[in-house]
Amino acid sequence: METLFSGGLPARRTVGRTWIIWSGADWLRDRCRTGYNVVASPEVAMRPLVLRTIGGYRADLPHAGDVEMWLRTSAVSDVGFLVGVDQAYSRHYAVNMNKRDFSRAPHTANSST
Repeated sequence: METLFSGGLPARRTVGRTWIIWSGADWLRDRCRTGYNVVASPEVAMRPLVLRTIGGYRADLPHAGDVEMWLRTSAVSDVGFLVGVDQAYSRHYAVNMNKRDFSRAPHTANSST
């Protein structure tokens, strides 16, 4: 993943060095063991059948909708990673979801309701 700069995009890395394929069960076990979401941006390519099988993204989970979807995905599919290729660029804004404060959301433990 590369970040956009005001001077334009950095040079793209388009030729992969190698790839890694994990069994879905192994990937799922590692994510549950570490509690860490290794998918940092929208760099995922998924077969439409897998997306239909897992039921898609759950927007009602603003804190963990992405990692929850990756966990469901790995329960029905293997997971691959192409090493050395830029698969996404990201833009960073003050209003990005990762900068939002969800502490007042009704579904959190800190909520007064």
